[in-house]
This record gives sequence, structure tokens and C-alpha cells, in this order.
Amino acid sequence: MVKYDIENLGVDHPALLTGNFQACAVARCREVSASPYSLDIDCHNLSASQTSSEICDLAWQNTSEAIADKAENTYQPRRLTEDAAIGLCAVAFAILHEGEITEVTTQETGVDYWVDDRRAVVEISGIEKGNVGSLGKRHSEKEKQLRSGSSYQAGFPGYVFVVDFGQKKSTLSHHR
Repeated sequence: MVKYDIENLGVDHPALLTGNFQACAVARCREVSASPYSLDIDCHNLSASQTSSEICDLAWQNTSEAIADKAENTYQPRRLTEDAAIGLCAVAFAILHEGEITEVTTQETGVDYWVDDRRAVVEISGIEKGNVGSLGKRHSEKEKQLRSGSSYQAGFPGYVFVVDFGQKKSTLSHHR
């Protein structure tokens, strides 16, 4: 089990403006659990980590609670879930040493972000409250999206990260 303080997100991913992702992550996680939120990360073919799964105890401070309140007042549920998923993907990359999420991709590339200054790409998705099969189904859909995307087709390796906040489970996979 790894402990991670969500307030460190900006330190681990300095190229991104992480405050919004942090606030949204706290907002979604606290709907299911007080701090710490225990996230089960199922790992597939990761380059830096030899583990098949990891449990991350995600903690946050009271100041993050106040910012999460503002995020809930500002964003529609779908946007809140997507930005929260980006935050938890960044956490997974940090604790599993898979790299740094460095910039957003252009639209219609089939992926969301570049990793390590364009070493790889990552497609990220979140589910607010799914059922037992939701995570696997969404992950398969996102793998297909990654593989058909122009960046992956051009030879860049890719990651897919999907989180189900209600189930407190996620999957991170690497594809070459």
C-alpha cells in the first residue's frame, strides 16, 4: 500500500495546472470515503513498475475540502468526473513511476495527454458510480480508442487509465 497526499500533485506534474484536477478528485473521492480514499489500481504491462496491482491511500487536507466545494459548485457532474479522473491518473503515474503528464494533446488524436514531453500518450476516463462490469467495459472501449488514434498509429506508445470512483477501482495499462 502506498500513501499519497493529493496536495503533492503539482510537485509531481509541474508542467500542468493541477489545482482543478486536485479539487475535482477530492470532490469525487469524498462522495465515497473520507480521507484517505483507498484506490485499487490494476496494472497491465507497465514499463517502470513490475507490480500487477497497487493500493493507494489518497489523503487530502481541509483546505482541499474547501476547494472541492467550489469545484462542485462550478462544474457539471460529467466535467467533474473527467477532471477528477485526470487527477487520479496523475497520482497513479506518480506512485508507479510511469512518468509525468506534461501537456494536453490536440483534439481528435484519440488520446488526452502527452507523457514525458511526448515519449508516450495517455487516454483517461472516469466513471462516477459504475457497476461490477463498468470498469472493464470502459477500459476496453478506451483501448480501442487509443489504438485507432493518430498518435498511437504514428508509433507512440500509449497508456489507458480508467477509474470508477464508486467502486474505488481503476485500471492502468501500457500499449506499444
